[in-house]
Amino acid sequence: MAEFTGREPTEGWLTQEIALSQADGVFVEAGAYNGEELSNSLFFEKERGWSGLLIEPDPWNYYALRKRNRNARSIQCCLSKELLGQTIDFKQSDTMGRVVTPEEKKSLPGIYTKVKCFPLGLVLIAAGIRRVDLLSLDIEGRELEVLSHFPFDENL
Repeated sequence: MAEFTGREPTEGWLTQEIALSQADGVFVEAGAYNGEELSNSLFFEKERGWSGLLIEPDPWNYYALRKRNRNARSIQCCLSKELLGQTIDFKQSDTMGRVVTPEEKKSLPGIYTKVKCFPLGLVLIAAGIRRVDLLSLDIEGRELEVLSHFPFDENL
């Protein structure tokens, strides 16, 4: 049996506990990068047979993710708090790409692209996901913003 060690000392233990206590789990990983490096869901998919959804806004990273041999579904979009989808400016930067404001775009040099953003609940409904056992949000500081508008008290 493979072991997930994680980047922090307690991360490996916690992941093992979740994986061992849950069969047929479902994961959602937002900020999935290329689908393998730095992945928080790969272990669950490959070693435990979980299914899931990979969300990656950066078009270059999403292209790399699609070339990987993942058995999870994937979507190229970002997550937002807005109830309706919107198109935003996204600063591409390998593992540190992020949503930027119009003011930041004017002052920060770099490569920008337009990306569609949707609320997490809507993405899950569109993907047919009714239950999430592991939610991994690596969205460069926007985690609380996205979660603050998630309908935790509603069935998806």
